[in-house]
Amino acid sequence: MEPGVVARKLAKLFTIQSARRARALLSSLPRSIFRLKALNAHARARGKTLRLIVLPERMGDVVAAEPLARALRRSEGDYLVWVIGRAFADLVRHNPNIDDVLEISCLTEWMALDALTPGSAKTRLYVDGVHCSWFGGPALRNLNAFGIDMDSYFDHGSLLEVFSLLGLGVRLDERPKAWPDQAFDARLWLAEAGLTGGFVAFHCGAATDAGRLWPADRFQAVADWVLTHTALNVLELGLEPVLQPNTRTRRLGGALPLSRQAAVLVAAKAFVGGDSGFSHLANALSLPSVVLLGRYRHFENQMPFSGPWKRGEGAVIVRTPGPIADIETATVIEALACQLT
Repeated sequence: MEPGVVARKLAKLFTIQSARRARALLSSLPRSIFRLKALNAHARARGKTLRLIVLPERMGDVVAAEPLARALRRSEGDYLVWVIGRAFADLVRHNPNIDDVLEISCLTEWMALDALTPGSAKTRLYVDGVHCSWFGGPALRNLNAFGIDMDSYFDHGSLLEVFSLLGLGVRLDERPKAWPDQAFDARLWLAEAGLTGGFVAFHCGAATDAGRLWPADRFQAVADWVLTHTALNVLELGLEPVLQPNTRTRRLGGALPLSRQAAVLVAAKAFVGGDSGFSHLANALSLPSVVLLGRYRHFENQMPFSGPWKRGEGAVIVRTPGPIADIETATVIEALACQLT
């Protein structure tokens, strides 16, 4: 390898962000080991077996996999603990089918925990060949009888079908459930935000891949149509805002934990977005939706969603076999108008 290439790789590795992540990992791992031992003792004291549900990363994956918790709950001898990244822990914290949550920093931390707990019961839902979103590093292995890996997973169905095959060896297809924070007064928050007149929720970002991003100006055109042709407001989701703020457009950002964002979204008249964690949350909340799908990597006809959405019920899936940018603004507006009638 050329010296210049090596230098660039090292510079990227030793960035300030990487240093912060390394410190977070080194701080989190001892706490996780202690917590895991405590959870194991807690389960044994109740005459149960500690079972770890392992799917730490990606919001959409966690939401899509929710039915696995209900399926595993039917085993009364297990004490179910979801191993999850801190950024997404709030998605499962209020799920009554989960006994507890083990919050970790990243997949690299899980790899260390996994090696230190060889005898624990583990239901691994992550796809074979996935890499840590923080550090990259070696691929995480989850060899399985179905040949599911990062190059083929969408060939096996929706995300839920993939995770259920990996975790249970059977294929599940149902709508996931969201578990909003019931203690949160979403109506009060909506009133303070000026959204009591109704709103359409937008998420203009896309999971982890720029190839799933629809152009920002087209999202803006759809939002402008809502503001011009309806009495509804606009609520933008996600940490990277795209839409222009005005008196009828609000940005939620990270102002609320995800379980409280779910409580707010219950009141949405419709949702518009691409393939992202928030579109999976919209599915879990049964929101009338318009979801944009284009080619992702080498997958052209992928269906990430399970349940009624997979059957074309409750959502308009606007699809193109090419890049998502091929989808016209007028097509999305037409689909949204149908969802709002």
